[in-house]
Amino acid sequence: MSKTIPTDCSKLFFSRLDAAAKKTKFVIRKSQKFSAAGYLFALINAILTGKASFNQLAIGLKHSEPLSLTKQAVWKRTTALAVAFMLDALTLALIEKWREGTCEIPKLKRLFGRVLVQDSSQQKLPKSNHEHFPAHGNGKSVTAGVKVDLAIDLLNGRAIFSQLYSATEQDRNLGKNLVDLVRKRDLVLRDRGYFSLMEFAYIEGKSAFWLSRVPSNLIIRDEDGGELDQYLRDCEGDTLDLMVKLGECGHKARLIAIRANAAVARKNLQSAKEQALKKGKTLSKSQRLRCQWHLVATNIPREKMSARSVSELYRCRWNIEIIFRAWKQSANLDEALNRTSNEDHFQVLMLAAMIYQVLSLSVMALVRNLSLGTRISLEKLFDDWSVMIIKCRRMEEMWNYHPDIRHLKMDAHRGHQPLEDTWIHLLS
Repeated sequence: MSKTIPTDCSKLFFSRLDAAAKKTKFVIRKSQKFSAAGYLFALINAILTGKASFNQLAIGLKHSEPLSLTKQAVWKRTTALAVAFMLDALTLALIEKWREGTCEIPKLKRLFGRVLVQDSSQQKLPKSNHEHFPAHGNGKSVTAGVKVDLAIDLLNGRAIFSQLYSATEQDRNLGKNLVDLVRKRDLVLRDRGYFSLMEFAYIEGKSAFWLSRVPSNLIIRDEDGGELDQYLRDCEGDTLDLMVKLGECGHKARLIAIRANAAVARKNLQSAKEQALKKGKTLSKSQRLRCQWHLVATNIPREKMSARSVSELYRCRWNIEIIFRAWKQSANLDEALNRTSNEDHFQVLMLAAMIYQVLSLSVMALVRNLSLGTRISLEKLFDDWSVMIIKCRRMEEMWNYHPDIRHLKMDAHRGHQPLEDTWIHLLS
């Protein structure tokens, strides 16, 4: 079995880092002590090893640059300009990722001006940061945490914004940031956490479109006031497409229901039961019934997009959600952020973790294409690649990755869908 694969096609990503650094004024002139690629590489190493103090970042730069900087110099460099550069670097990584084709981009470009996706991720911080980054603490103790809110245009991968908030900020409030930037013919893909009928009305007022999953407790009636439950019980097929009224205000929308398979329905029911139990409640018959379906609502008319196309489009939302949430699983962020520091320091570390995650998915796609049908374990691949990255001296060496496929082979599993299959299904 071959132990080599071609280097990744993402060399464009690295060649454009210098241009991004100059555009954001993060790097004004070329220096032997500091470069855009060297800084990003030091940050990626920091989130993989957990060694992320300014002194440790300076040590990381010493190994990749001809001359070294002091920790004070690295601290002075880690400002809002560094955050702007890291955001552009994430944009470049996402552009490379979306080129793999997670959905029918050419078709979407004909239908919509932009496809806007927003997601957030929360990270626990040491209690000493409570004053600037308070968390909920369940009303029992002082805790600290941060939440990164990021929005991108799915059609070209470009970031619309990235902002850092206190962990106490609700996603529903963060959703207003994106709505204000919506333009005519845009499509906004929303998760249930960002669901807001008032904002959907605002989007429609801009001659734009929205598509969102539906909260389990939302009131849904047909145009004559009939309950949705009856339609779901009477449906003999796997798809339901009808005009409805949402909420107490009766906001008119198109509802698409896709029947979940038995395994997913059981998982949905179990999750709903656990959530209800935490609140001291029991599930209603209506909530149990909805666990058997995937429910999305939209103002995209039938003549513009079929029910199947809409449901496939929403899978792109699931895809980006996985990318943004999974970055914490393969990085050592708990240790990297286990310090008292400033907002810019925390944000560049979290953006570095996001970049690493996107690049990891690109590597995963390459390895799968060359593995000759061997089932590859994501966990093993990420472990193997991260060990290789830590041993590298320069960022470009990350792509000289020559894994032994035998070491990445998935172990036999017992009666459950492996993580790799779940990811690839959603990313396909």
